[in-house]
Amino acid sequence: MAMQCDHHSYSRPPNWLERTFLYTFGLSGLVILLHTSSLYMSSNGSQQLIILAPPRPYYGKPSRPTTARPKPMTLNIDMAEHAAMMEARVERMRRVCRQYSGALSNKNKPYSNRTLMWDVDHKLLYCPLYKVASGTWTTNFLRLAKYNEDLPKWQRFSKLHGASESVSRGMFPPPKSRKLQKKLLKESTKFLVVRHPFDRIISAFTGKIANPMAKPRFYRDLQQDIVKEYREDQSDKSPPTFAEYIHYLLDLTEDIEKPQDWRAVDCVQAFYSVCAPCDVEYNMVMKLETHDEDTEFLIRKLELTELMEPFTMWKHNSKGLNSIGDYDYYLYEEEWRNPLNMNIEQVQAQETSEDTLAAEMVSDEERRRREKSEYKRALFSQLSRQEVQHLHDNYKADFEMFGYDIQEFLDYAS
Repeated sequence: MAMQCDHHSYSRPPNWLERTFLYTFGLSGLVILLHTSSLYMSSNGSQQLIILAPPRPYYGKPSRPTTARPKPMTLNIDMAEHAAMMEARVERMRRVCRQYSGALSNKNKPYSNRTLMWDVDHKLLYCPLYKVASGTWTTNFLRLAKYNEDLPKWQRFSKLHGASESVSRGMFPPPKSRKLQKKLLKESTKFLVVRHPFDRIISAFTGKIANPMAKPRFYRDLQQDIVKEYREDQSDKSPPTFAEYIHYLLDLTEDIEKPQDWRAVDCVQAFYSVCAPCDVEYNMVMKLETHDEDTEFLIRKLELTELMEPFTMWKHNSKGLNSIGDYDYYLYEEEWRNPLNMNIEQVQAQETSEDTLAAEMVSDEERRRREKSEYKRALFSQLSRQEVQHLHDNYKADFEMFGYDIQEFLDYAS
C-alpha cells in the first residue's frame, strides 16, 4: 500500500512532454510572425515572396548625402546696396497708393485672419500670395516656430508629419486685441513677395486650369464652365486652352473698381487686393525674380538664425512631390532605407567635384530658363496684342505698384 501511495504522488499527467513542446512551438511561431511582419522583402525574379508590411520610417542620422550640402548665406549680397533697392521698391509702392487717392485702400483688410501671418516673437508680419513662394515662406514660418523639432530635418516639414500651408497660417493668427494689432503693425517688419502678374497667371493656368486632375474639385468644375462658355466645339471636353482661360479672366476682371471686387477671382486676385499695401506700411517688397538675394537681405537684417542654413529638402513642389519630402538628398548604407531605391554604386558613379556640380547647376538653370521662355511664348502666341494689353489694363495697379512691364509678352503675342 505504501508503495502504491508513493507511486501515485509522483506520477505525471499523460503526454506532458508533447503538450509542452506544442505550447513552446506555438508561442515561438507567434513571436516570429510578429517579428517578420515588419521585414521588407523583395522578389529576385525566380521566387515570389509576400510583403507583409513596409519598413517603418528610419529616423537615424543619414550616412552620406547624394548632393553637395548647401552652405549658409553663399550669395553674400551688399547689404547697403540692397537696402537702397528695397527702399526704392517701398517708395514706389507708396507713391502709386497716393496717386490712386484711396481707390486701392481697404482699411479693415490688415486685421483679417486671411491677410497677414503674425509672428509676434520675431515681430515679423508676412502676407502670403498664392503662386508667389507662399509654400516656401509658410514653411519658413514653421522653421521659425521650431515645428517638429524632435524629428530629423528631412522629415519636419513634410505633409506626412502635419506640415502644410494651412497649418502654418493657423499658427500665426492676428492678436485678439485690436490695440495690440495696431502696435505690432507699427513696430514689426512687414513684407510681401510678388512676381510678374503674367507669370503668376501662367502658373495658375498650368496648375489649376490645364490640369485635368486639378484639386480641389472646384477647379475641375471651373474648367467645365470655361469650356461651356468660351469654346465653339462643345464635343471637345479637354481642359481649357490658355486663350479660353484668358477670355474668361478678361470678362471676370473687367471694370473692377474696388479691392473687394476681386473676391470673385480665384487664384490670381490682384496683389493690392490681397495684401492691402495702401493700408499696411510694408518695410520690404521681395520679388520672386530676386528671391534668393531678397531672402538673404531679410535674414541678415533681422538676424533670423533659424533660417540661416539653406534647407532645400522642404521646398514646396507644386506637383505634390513634397508630400513625402525630398528624400534623394540623403543616401543610406542599407539600400532598403532609401525610398528612391538608389544604391551606393549608382551614386558613387554620379559623384562629381563641387566645381563640376556648380557648372552643371548653372547649365541646368539656363536650360530651365530657356524652356520657361519657350513655354510662355507658346501660351501668349494664342493671344493678340490687343488682348495682352487688355489683360495688362485689368491688372494695371499691380504693374505700376511693383515695377513690371509687358513688352516681353507683347512680343510673344500673335
